[in-house]
Amino acid sequence: MIKYTLLEKARMFSIINKEAKMTEAQKRAQAKYDLENRKKFRMFSFKLNRELNADVIAKLEAVDSMQGYIKELIRKDIQA
Repeated sequence: MIKYTLLEKARMFSIINKEAKMTEAQKRAQAKYDLENRKKFRMFSFKLNRELNADVIAKLEAVDSMQGYIKELIRKDIQA
């Protein structure tokens, strides 16, 4: 049996609750997949000051996929 830390449980709960359009079965399947494959993924998080970084926040909120946009920028930087 796999034991999870409180932080892992909180992340699972928030991920499941954010996917409101998914059926309960889809939510359970996604949570199970995430747990079983957690070593394949690395999660990054950062804070932005609403006053000092308003331009960055506005841009990130305007793009279709924040994750895709950030990865694209990093890949362009690596190639440069």
